[in-house]
Amino acid sequence: MITKLGYANDKRLELALKILTSKRRTDGTWSLDGIHPDLGAGAMYDLDTKKVKPFGLETPGKPSKWITLKALQVLKRVEDAS
Repeated sequence: MITKLGYANDKRLELALKILTSKRRTDGTWSLDGIHPDLGAGAMYDLDTKKVKPFGLETPGKPSKWITLKALQVLKRVEDAS
């Protein structure tokens, strides 16, 4: 949360903001790209990843309330910093 730390007007964020705004849907929302399986190298358990079914509150590829909320919060902080 770089913008939350007071760096909302940092020029190094320009590419990230460009990507963020490019992913905005025509209805003003953002889609969930995918569900993270949480089974990386730092996981403290060993599971057969082929048998694990990731749990997600929302469906990948569909509009996401959570992603939209976070994206709008970031854009608001950037706007307020200008």
